[in-house]
Amino acid sequence: MKKCLFSPLAICIGVSLLFAFPIIENISFWGQMDWDQFSFWNAVPRETILRYRQFPLWNPYVNGGNVLLAHPHSPFLSPFYGFVLFFGPIIGLKLEIIVHLIIGLMGMFLLAQFMKLDKASSYLASFIFMLSSVYALHITEGHTGWFAMAFVPWTFLYYLKSFRDNNKIFWSIVFFGFMLLAGSVDVVTVYIIFLSIYAILKTAQLRRVEPLKNLGILFIGTFFLCAVKVIPMMEFLWKFPRVTVEHSGIGLEVLYEMFLGREQALLDIDWLSFGKTHSSMDLEYQWHEYGAYIGYAPLVLLFCGIIVEFKRRWPLIVAGFICLLIALGSKSPVNLWEILHTFPVYDSLHVPSRFILAVIFSISILSGFGLLIFKKVLIKIFKKSSISWYKWFSILLTSFVFFDLCLVNSSIFKNAFIVQPIIVEKNTHFSSRYKDVYLYPKVGIYVTSHSSILPIFLSNSGILEGNEVINIKRGDVKITSDPNYQGEVYLLDTQGDVFIKQFSPNKVIVNIEIEKPGVLVMNQNYYNGWKVKKNGNITKAKAVRGLISTPVLPGDCSVEFFYMPFSFLLGLFLTLVFLLFNFIYFLRTRKWVGFGKSDK
Repeated sequence: MKKCLFSPLAICIGVSLLFAFPIIENISFWGQMDWDQFSFWNAVPRETILRYRQFPLWNPYVNGGNVLLAHPHSPFLSPFYGFVLFFGPIIGLKLEIIVHLIIGLMGMFLLAQFMKLDKASSYLASFIFMLSSVYALHITEGHTGWFAMAFVPWTFLYYLKSFRDNNKIFWSIVFFGFMLLAGSVDVVTVYIIFLSIYAILKTAQLRRVEPLKNLGILFIGTFFLCAVKVIPMMEFLWKFPRVTVEHSGIGLEVLYEMFLGREQALLDIDWLSFGKTHSSMDLEYQWHEYGAYIGYAPLVLLFCGIIVEFKRRWPLIVAGFICLLIALGSKSPVNLWEILHTFPVYDSLHVPSRFILAVIFSISILSGFGLLIFKKVLIKIFKKSSISWYKWFSILLTSFVFFDLCLVNSSIFKNAFIVQPIIVEKNTHFSSRYKDVYLYPKVGIYVTSHSSILPIFLSNSGILEGNEVINIKRGDVKITSDPNYQGEVYLLDTQGDVFIKQFSPNKVIVNIEIEKPGVLVMNQNYYNGWKVKKNGNITKAKAVRGLISTPVLPGDCSVEFFYMPFSFLLGLFLTLVFLLFNFIYFLRTRKWVGFGKSDK
């Protein structure tokens, strides 16, 4: 690392620790609301890897069995999942909050430097982007996919660098891949629209094809890099599409409260947000979907930046403005969200206000230019003698913005981890034991979590009605208290002895003794990719009442069910080919490349 980067990195680390201090205070506490669900999606792969030594493909613990790798919320392929592997989901995810803050702050600083901002303006842009209430609110709600927000400036930085050197697009692909592998559908879909608009406008501005060409390379390269995740996920979402009807919107009153309201932490508390924001502001969702506090000073600097820099930065300004119109939803003068919602993938999304992320990204950079304008004006009026005055002015203003953001937004994190650890007894053998159960404490009549799937998983049990955003089709899975429950494996159309010799998420080995042909059934949802191994022969599993099954004969003493979908093998092959191609190119040229040629 260059020596000049040590100081900014140290500042980013210090800022992150200070901003996220409320998280450190309750390091062992569990999270509220969606933290149960997202902690679960981190805990299951960890168990699969460390205890069973398997690649996490299947999740038997929720809704009768569901995909794991292919699920959009599954984050274990992220390079930062190591924190969860080493420290566990409760502490590991808290460390990830801080680490991603550091990454986002540093990325925005470097992006601002590349765009010719001075140090003070670069720090200002960095603070506005990562310390706005967008990150704090979504993380406090438990939306760990918003870790991907930290990679937005890095992806954009290397995308801009690729205009001069096509090899730089490789690193844009890498960071965009980090966004996708973080289990972030929301951030990725928002960023795709923003970057596509920017690329089209930049192509028009430069009258060169590089912005659009490199955008295509970025998307194609990211697909191949993340094919091991993307192809199984596409297969899953194709089989279980989620088409939403979304007519929500935000007006000027809400927009004012989003950017300038200083009660972000109070509005975020679920049992207060229903009482205040929903009734007085006519909002459909809780406040974490709207809050984006930055304060007055950045907005003043924003307008200065727009006025002076419009000629050079209009693609960034217009792209941010279009995303603002999308974020307004049904209350926008032009309902772009309704148009966007007709396209594949986007027809499954809801909450248009999430596009405020792209708006904050644009505001951060343009506010930095607004601060830089003061320097140019002072030098023009007072010559070089004004530089020292500008230096102190910029330091004081940047410090003021930083402390204001900390004062308003850092306190949001105090709402994140308010649940004392729930102690559950771990059962020796896995079984589907619960239909629906709530184990978290309540505050009066209000719940502190949307589900209880994490403690159920920790008890080595399955739950049939866990919190799930995808409308999956469940088979005839029974729980232990159901009178018709016959076990986690059982026989149909024959009699005999059957028991599980070995259980693991991806593989179940069953010993049977029967006298006549029948059907062996496993008490989990059938999904394409389940296979059966009998007497050395491998065949596809069958579906009986939506459950995994296979015909058995008297000579079949041991039957092995295992999950190995073709989509995973195809995706893994494409990812390895992409990595091998780039590695060979690097060995030959000492330059990383992502489908691009070097400018020489």
